[in-house]
Amino acid sequence: MQFDLIIEMYKYNSKIEVRSKFRTSSQLKKKKTKPKRCCKFNYYSHYYIAEIDGLKFALFISKRRKNGKWHTLIITDTSLKFVKLIEVFSIRCSIEVFFKEAKQLFGPRKGQSANFYVQIVQLTIAMTQYLLTSIRYRIEAYETMGELFKGLKQD
Repeated sequence: MQFDLIIEMYKYNSKIEVRSKFRTSSQLKKKKTKPKRCCKFNYYSHYYIAEIDGLKFALFISKRRKNGKWHTLIITDTSLKFVKLIEVFSIRCSIEVFFKEAKQLFGPRKGQSANFYVQIVQLTIAMTQYLLTSIRYRIEAYETMGELFKGLKQD
């Protein structure tokens, strides 16, 4: 089975096979060697090649700054470096934030039409509203998105 590039935040503390031994991610982060430092993003990380159910992947256990909380990221492309992983993951996070805020504030699925083209138009209008609101938010950064939305709705 062929997979495209998969990047996920791994939340579970289940056993992962690393160097022919099964360990949890909490055991891996307590490694005696010092974590590598990424100066560009100020992250500290441990790197492993691991396997779950026969699928090989790269495992990064990282934290931001010295006192940050540890997070586990997995990626199917074992040749990808940590800097590129963080860049791709931050793009993905911004897309997820867009969809969450657009659904909450502009309700693109509130329309009851069964026509596909009407649904596309409703989604396009919601995306345009979000983009215009976020541009205004960047200009007037002292307001929260929710308050800005209420003000625009009243206008």
